[in-house]
Amino acid sequence: MGSAYFIVTECPVPGYDPGDVEGKMVSRLDGVLDESGFYAARGVKPLYEFCGDDMSEFLDEDIDDELDEEATGERWFDAAEGLASVRAAAEGLATHGAGIPLPEAAAEDLARFDAALAHCACHGIRWYLSIDI
Repeated sequence: MGSAYFIVTECPVPGYDPGDVEGKMVSRLDGVLDESGFYAARGVKPLYEFCGDDMSEFLDEDIDDELDEEATGERWFDAAEGLASVRAAAEGLATHGAGIPLPEAAAEDLARFDAALAHCACHGIRWYLSIDI
């Protein structure tokens, strides 16, 4: 089935519901662009690095305490930084999208992500990606 990315905001976004944004195709594209070095060449983070989910429920109890601290609790990000990565991904779809099934769906997902993060940036609302596996 694959994973999907969802936008989570720290508070409601006036006039917009980013919870309606599902990024199954964005998830696939993100891996292709990261592996190809596309993001690194543009100086932006891959989208999966904006994951802010509390990962403690997935950790083994015997894991190193330092790693445990890094992976627990939500992490929030500035919307402008995420917007730069989303826009880079849209550019990358045009040049590296051949390996992505349904590139039109990926473009639609990216447009929704762009709109959601633009709203967040306008209102100073932080966000993170939730990854549904």
